[in-house]
Amino acid sequence: MIKHKELEKKIIEIIAVQSGIDKIHNDISIKNSFKEVNKDFDELDLVEIVMGIEDELDICILDEKADKWNKIEDIIKYVSGRIEIEPDHIPFTRFEIMDI
Repeated sequence: MIKHKELEKKIIEIIAVQSGIDKIHNDISIKNSFKEVNKDFDELDLVEIVMGIEDELDICILDEKADKWNKIEDIIKYVSGRIEIEPDHIPFTRFEIMDI
């Protein structure tokens, strides 16, 4: 199980590596389009990103779904629906609830 923020970081890292950019020096947000991340972005870059995500998260991504992605958040939404996500913040632990 992976936390949502960890998933975002992992996907941004994969995109940065596959696009040949340094994510530290480029402010990459989940709201960015692929062209905002890399002005030379093309279909081959998308294929490499998909393969990187599939390898890293051990999932299968349908080509027809990936073809509809325009922004990083599109990837995150798709992947989030296919893996088990742990909430980033749990307001109470089981023991705290038992004390109430």
